Amino acid sequence: LEHLDLGQNPIGNDSAEALGVLLLGKSKLVHLDMGSNLIESEGVRTLALAECSSLEYLNLSGNAFEAAGMERVAPSLSQCAFLADLHLNACELRDGGAEAVAAILKDLRSLKTLSLCHNVIQSHGASSLAHGISACPSLETLSLGWNRIGDAGAAALAGQLASAAALKSFGMQNNWVGDEGAS
Repeated sequence: LEHLDLGQNPIGNDSAEALGVLLLGKSKLVHLDMGSNLIESEGVRTLALAECSSLEYLNLSGNAFEAAGMERVAPSLSQCAFLADLHLNACELRDGGAEAVAAILKDLRSLKTLSLCHNVIQSHGASSLAHGISACPSLETLSLGWNRIGDAGAAALAGQLASAAALKSFGMQNNWVGDEGAS
């Protein structure tokens, strides 16, 4: 099995745990879409993503696993050496979840796309992400739209954009950024 798309189903924590058991030893899985399900903090932890060493695409968007879930799954994600596309939109990550993502960016050497839209990330989380993106040389697309990054967070991100040589697309729409953050 290389491609598994279970997006937009009522899969909750128990089913995520069962899926995690099935994924154990399935090192050929390249594409996993679990977007828009009912997976929360406990369920995301049980997905056994570290067992998916060939994973290139992961979509967990639209699952409310919050910062606690991101902190639980981050160590597994850091083992996905070939991960190129990571979509974590609308997961209620907030600053704590952004910090957990930032901490593993140095390990995701193949990451090209990171999408963290609609996560209520504020300036502190944006500052953490700013430091993380400087350690992720392959990042081409960073989407942070519809958060609450504000002027201070925008300034922190702007300070790191020069070190992100591969970055081609940067989305920051609707983030409470005013004149101070845009300059």
